Amino acid sequence: MKIMFFCNGNTAVLTKDGQVNHLQESWIRLFIKFLVEQDIDPTQQKYFMPDGQEAQVFKTPDGYSWRIP
Repeated sequence: MKIMFFCNGNTAVLTKDGQVNHLQESWIRLFIKFLVEQDIDPTQQKYFMPDGQEAQVFKTPDGYSWRIP
């Protein structure tokens, strides 16, 4: 398996047969889940991508998501 992390927060997981969609969770979303498990509000934190861009985390009906404004 080949796992690639991108500056925009996405993750690609590839095998010789192609992408493995169910394993392609963005690493920022994984960290958001970790913060929630620690009883920390992820919407009140600051997030910076490797390229320096700031990401915003926001609440959704299904949990949390994020965007680069």
